Amino acid sequence: MIKKILISIMGIAIILLAVYLVFTFDIVERPNFVEDIPVLGGVANGETEETELQKLQRLYDETNMTLDEKENELQEQMQANIQLENQLNRQLQEQELLEDEISELNDELESLRQELSGQRATYRDMATYYSAMRTGDAAEIISELEDEDIIGILSEMERELAASILQNMDRDKAVTISEQMLITSP
Repeated sequence: MIKKILISIMGIAIILLAVYLVFTFDIVERPNFVEDIPVLGGVANGETEETELQKLQRLYDETNMTLDEKENELQEQMQANIQLENQLNRQLQEQELLEDEISELNDELESLRQELSGQRATYRDMATYYSAMRTGDAAEIISELEDEDIIGILSEMERELAASILQNMDRDKAVTISEQMLITSP
């Protein structure tokens, strides 16, 4: 009797193993009701329960991958920040150079203003001297000067006196001075 029971159990086990292999290797299409059977459904689909260690290992691997991605993103951000910082430093250096150049130009402009102011004062003094002279003598002396100086002196005189001196100058020289006075004003 025990022999018969053992043979029956072995027969059932062989049949179940054969059915499992037939479904696992897709020799025959699995009926839908097999998946609804609690224990057999997972086995028939080839699923096995994940052990706690496997779950932890999977979570650890996923966390490491995420950490690696975040680390790479951080490295990229750091590189971008370094590039921006270098660009900012270059721009600050350029700004300092431009500020130095502006300062030098302002100094030069102030120097030119002072020089022009001094030159005007000199022209004013010379205009006073020539105004005190006879018109013909003043015209003769002034016509020997540089055109720029003549214009500067005549500009500081009263109009009638400047016109009289121009009238007593050589005609070509008076024309040249008049043309230049139209263009420039010291």
